[in-house]
Amino acid sequence: MKNTKRFFVMAALAATFSSTLSVNAAAADQMPLSAGAQKSSSQKISPETMREHMAKRQSMLHDQLKLTPAQEPAWKTYLAAMVPPSMSKAEQDTTALEKMSAPDRMEKMLEMTKIREALMTSHLAALKTFYAVLTPSQQQIFDQQTRPGRHRMQHPPTAGDGPTKG
Repeated sequence: MKNTKRFFVMAALAATFSSTLSVNAAAADQMPLSAGAQKSSSQKISPETMREHMAKRQSMLHDQLKLTPAQEPAWKTYLAAMVPPSMSKAEQDTTALEKMSAPDRMEKMLEMTKIREALMTSHLAALKTFYAVLTPSQQQIFDQQTRPGRHRMQHPPTAGDGPTKG
């Protein structure tokens, strides 16, 4: 008798839990995305805009570091090494990935990851070389100005974005 009662209690709890999950999932599916989420998922940044932004940040960092004439060649070498390679149309085309089988898609993604890893390795070598010629106070400025997320690209506000931060 105890086992039967326990079974029904557990079944009732499972049914309640299951229905709660179903209701929450259905409600989440029907909720519209926030304006920011909609914008970020559909907005693409042009390569020209990205290059302009990068040049502006590099110029600002250069000014803040107050490099000596002896450090300028290392700065130029560092900048040259940090230029991202241009992507071919085939690499930019995500529809090709969508048409691949799961194993082929995974292989392609792994291949792209290895390319990015090799690029990051060369960037790290260039960074270490440049960083070594900086004074401790310049290193501190460099560390502060290159923290992740410090300079996210800012987009002009659109209707529904809410107040902007100045």
